[in-house]
Formats: sequence, structure tokens, C-alpha cells
Amino acid sequence: MPERDYLVVLRGAVQNPRNILRVRIVTDRGAVVDFAAQYEATIERRAYPVVRHDGSHGQGHRDPLDRRGESVRKEWLPEHLTLAQSLTLGIRDVMEHWNGYRDAFLQRGLFNWSER
Repeated sequence: MPERDYLVVLRGAVQNPRNILRVRIVTDRGAVVDFAAQYEATIERRAYPVVRHDGSHGQGHRDPLDRRGESVRKEWLPEHLTLAQSLTLGIRDVMEHWNGYRDAFLQRGLFNWSER
């Protein structure tokens, strides 16, 4: 199955311009069969995955992540959405709300700077 990966540099970061959207799309005969759209923030020279939209489990969902990249909880997207629609929604969501996701990541209390 063909797989395509790409990066998008997210705009608008004043103090830290290293905010990216990492996208992976797997297709079969042109149909999306799996995907991941992950926002990664660079904090003090280290990249951390902050939130990921993906299609594992056969349904689109969003996973806010902790500093180790592990899911804090699953937020399921509506069942009627196809994986292609969930991918589009995930990309748009990250591009529009990455700054809020970054703030939430830092405020969750999951980040102890002394443990780096």
C-alpha cells in the first residue's frame, strides 16, 4: 500500500518557530486506509509530540499526548466520517489550533522540566 509522509511548518509562532505538523497517509487504490496528523512542538531545543489525529482502530480520533508521546485520552470523531474526512479534519484542526494545544500541553501538569 502506498504511503506518503510530509511536514508542514506551522506559522505564527513568535517565540518558537519550530512547530510542525507531521502527516502520514496510507492509501489502497486511492482510498485512505490509515493516517496520522501529529503536531510537534520544539521546547527548549527538543521536539515533543503534542496531539495526534489518526485512523487506527478503523475510526478517526484525536489523542492529546503527554511528554513521552503517550495518549492522555482518546477523543473519537463522529462515526459517519470516512478516514479521508477525518484526515482533512485533523489537518485543519492542528493548523487552526496548534497554539492552544501547545498551551494545554504545557499546562497539563505532565511536564517536569527537571526530568528531561
